[in-house]
This record gives sequence, C-alpha cells and structure tokens, in this order.
Amino acid sequence: MKRLHSLSKGFFCWLLIFLLPASPVFAEIYKWVDEDGKVHFGDKPKDDETSQASEKVELQQNYVPGEGIPEEQIQAQRDFLRKKDEQRKQQKQNREAAALKRKELQADCDRMRNQLKGYTTAKVVSGRVQRKEYFTENGEPVTSRRQDEIVAELEKSINKKCGTTPLRN
Repeated sequence: MKRLHSLSKGFFCWLLIFLLPASPVFAEIYKWVDEDGKVHFGDKPKDDETSQASEKVELQQNYVPGEGIPEEQIQAQRDFLRKKDEQRKQQKQNREAAALKRKELQADCDRMRNQLKGYTTAKVVSGRVQRKEYFTENGEPVTSRRQDEIVAELEKSINKKCGTTPLRN
C-alpha cells in the first residue's frame, strides 16, 4: 500500500507539470535598448533612467516563413542560388582541370628527367663506357659536341618547363 501511495504521488506530480498552463508562453514580451545601445528582451517592462522606455513586442501567431514575400523576391533569391551553384560547379571544374594539368606537367617533367638521366648516366662494362640511351638524330649517331648540345637543350627545357635544373650524375 505504501508503494502504491508513492507511485500515485509521483504520477500526480507529473500530471500537474504537464497539465498546468505554461504561463511564460502567454506572457508579454518587451524590448528596450540600454545606454550602451544593446537591445534587450524580457517579460517585464524596463523603465529606468539608464535605458529607453520599453516597448511591447507583438508576436505573430502561426508564423509561416516566406508567407507574404513578393514572388519577384522569391524568384530573385532562386536565381541567386542557381547562379551560386553554377559558380561552385565551375570552380570545381577549374580546380579539377588545374589538378589534371599539374599531373600532366609532372609526368612530362619526370619523363624529361629520366631521358636526361639516361643520356648522362653511363657505366663501364669490360673497359668500355656504355650509356643507357644512345644519342642519335635521324637514326644516325651524333658527335660528342652534339651530345653536349642535346643535353644542354634538354636541361634548359626541364628548367623552363619544370622550374628546376636537374643535377648531372
């Protein structure tokens, strides 16, 4: 019986909490500006010397966002948002194109550096110097002077295109 009594007390308390009218919902709201220019809101008017007189704030019941906005303004906002979406898509495409261009440039630089490395790297096998790649133009071997010119041109191209001068081994 004691337990039933405590349960009914708890139930009664909860019932009162939910069934009592919420007075702040029906309270009036006041707005005032203090001497520093800050706007304040409260449920009681503030009428002292340091702030402006309070004014009652009228609340709209059942407010629906967008209700009463002219159709031209709604259309202008839609146009603005559509243009912003298009700008974002264009910026994304530009970033992707720039990334692809950087990737292609890096591949070209790597290819030219490997070619230069092949021209300038040599090893001695059985007392003879062997290069990884042979210098030829139009299928014919070239002179040592022309080999040096080809290497210098390739280094210049790498420097111009890739922004660095590769070190010779």
